[in-house]
Amino acid sequence: MLWLALAACGREQYHVRLDPPRPGITPQERVQLFWQRRPTAEGTVTTNDVETNKTLFLGDKQKGVEQVEVVSPEDLEPLVGADSETMEHARRSVHARNRSNTAWYASIVVLAGGFVLGIAVDRNTSDSGLPWTWITFGASAGTAVLLWSVERHWARDELEWRKRAFETYTRDLGQLLNVCAHGMEVVPCEAPINAPSDPSQPKQPATSIPGRTALLRMR
Repeated sequence: MLWLALAACGREQYHVRLDPPRPGITPQERVQLFWQRRPTAEGTVTTNDVETNKTLFLGDKQKGVEQVEVVSPEDLEPLVGADSETMEHARRSVHARNRSNTAWYASIVVLAGGFVLGIAVDRNTSDSGLPWTWITFGASAGTAVLLWSVERHWARDELEWRKRAFETYTRDLGQLLNVCAHGMEVVPCEAPINAPSDPSQPKQPATSIPGRTALLRMR
């Protein structure tokens, strides 16, 4: 039981709370929120030259800006919307993560169950005949190894979809906030680039390229 409890604690997923834009937010506040919640750094864990974990840091390490580390891409939903490409990738990441966790817990149960069953068999068999105790140990260990390989497959799949969600996040954040990139600046998409000299001429929007804010990622 202790073994299973420790295994469960080791698989706990880290989550953060990100609040959506408040109703009636002003254009300038939308721009400010974009800079506060844009990704500024990545965290990467590598084991034996293989990438095993990736996180995303939102906001700068400066006064007045709270830097948040995001591990679970589904936590980004308040800032990108449920129908965004980011959330599509996030849902696939969650699906793969659940499959990975199921295989992991199953392997622990099989290994622990095989150990208990092997001890019970050893106490109830005579010295003659087949070595059922070792056969039980071997079968449970082999099954556990197979389940671990399945768990690794889904863990790699989860990490791949997580990285895809992080890659599309900045663009989707800009689209939800309706802010656009003008050079290296961010402005409300409805704002004009320059006031026209002729008042009768229509004002040009900040940019005609949707999602151009993605270029400002990690700046």
